[in-house]
Amino acid sequence: MTERKKINLPIGGIVVVREPAEVATVLGSCVSVCLFDPGRGIAGMNHYMLPRPHDGRAPSVGRFGQTSIPELLSRMIKQGASVSRITAKLFGGASMLEKFSKFSGISKGNVKVAQEFFREQGIKIVAQDVGGNRGRKIVFHTDTGRVFVRQVGTKECL
Repeated sequence: MTERKKINLPIGGIVVVREPAEVATVLGSCVSVCLFDPGRGIAGMNHYMLPRPHDGRAPSVGRFGQTSIPELLSRMIKQGASVSRITAKLFGGASMLEKFSKFSGISKGNVKVAQEFFREQGIKIVAQDVGGNRGRKIVFHTDTGRVFVRQVGTKECL
């Protein structure tokens, strides 16, 4: 059995690793992107809460999909990953805050910003578990590219 370093990824977090790790996070309306370059054994994951900054101020890079996703890809490329080999997996974007009018559309916007970015970059999304109204716990095994998903409040793994 592979010994994996355990990493808990907070909101706004971005991690890129070359060694076996188990990166875990819990998502509601937030989204996590898991990127994997199997040829180089480089993996990365983020956890962002909003699609893009709204106030014009310099954003916290990790908190917004519009800045977090390109930063994640850039860090992977700096480690030696090749865009032509990278695959993406998307998780989260549950409609948990939609009853509050000021949050209307956040979850769908979080998913859409990732899908559009990967389409523009020519990076294939090989799996996604997005939407719905339940949170998710995800665990990313960076040495294999496998992601384990459990909806919060259930005993099943997807």
